[in-house]
Amino acid sequence: MRTFIYFFRNNSSNIVWVLFRVILGFAFILASIDKIINPEKFLEIVNNYNIVPHFLSPIIALVLPWIEFICGVFLILGILTESSATMIIILLIGFIYGVSINLYRGSDIECGCFSLLFEGELIGFQTILRDIILMCLSIIIIFLNRDIWTIGKFFSYKFDKINKGNVLDENN
Repeated sequence: MRTFIYFFRNNSSNIVWVLFRVILGFAFILASIDKIINPEKFLEIVNNYNIVPHFLSPIIALVLPWIEFICGVFLILGILTESSATMIIILLIGFIYGVSINLYRGSDIECGCFSLLFEGELIGFQTILRDIILMCLSIIIIFLNRDIWTIGKFFSYKFDKINKGNVLDENN
């Protein structure tokens, strides 16, 4: 029980950081679920963007949602937090590029971002704004990483406590 009390004992500014991490993680998990469940539909959306060669589209349609999902889970659990946030920034740069190119072309294509919530949502400036906001959250997470309320911190404390107990037993 004392492990849990120590694990959650921090000041209130840490709650904001954890909240950012959880919001971003859930956003990317939510964005990935429909793409994972319906890869054919997501393949069609990737092809509609007309940015990557068609022979790469199936690979992107299969791999990209799993990257989003894994990064989201890692952010929520606090595993490789900075790496996950960096990967999300790279993805968001690609998304912003794809949306911007197609807005410039005048394409009316489905975003494919959050199909579970916004079925058939077309790309627009709101898509770019949403991606910029998510990118800002990622940047904040990278630069303000406090390694609190994470699985790694929880287990490192627990193992440190076990190891200190073993050292004390050996000395007696």
